[in-house]
Amino acid sequence: MSEDTVAEYFVEVISNVSHANGVFRVTFDQQEAGSAVKPTTRLLIPANQLGRILNGLNNAAGEIGQKVRQQVAKTGGNKTAKPTQRKASKPATPAAKKAKKKK
Repeated sequence: MSEDTVAEYFVEVISNVSHANGVFRVTFDQQEAGSAVKPTTRLLIPANQLGRILNGLNNAAGEIGQKVRQQVAKTGGNKTAKPTQRKASKPATPAAKKAKKKK
């Protein structure tokens, strides 16, 4: 792998978040066939940087959303394309799975 290349991982869900020794560990998964998920990568974030990183992601997402809305308004949107909606999935934590089974 070239020194200029950054590893890329496709992730769809956060399966676990934990904290120990001043480090947050966020495990991301990929959906497989059916409802199975496969762990893809784990992100390690120093606890003292978590707020700054989350704010940065939130701000970037807001800016991108604003640019997309401006572009759609400018072009009048694509009237031939059918809108698609995807229900946001919640993290597949063991507690969430237990709560779902109790219902």
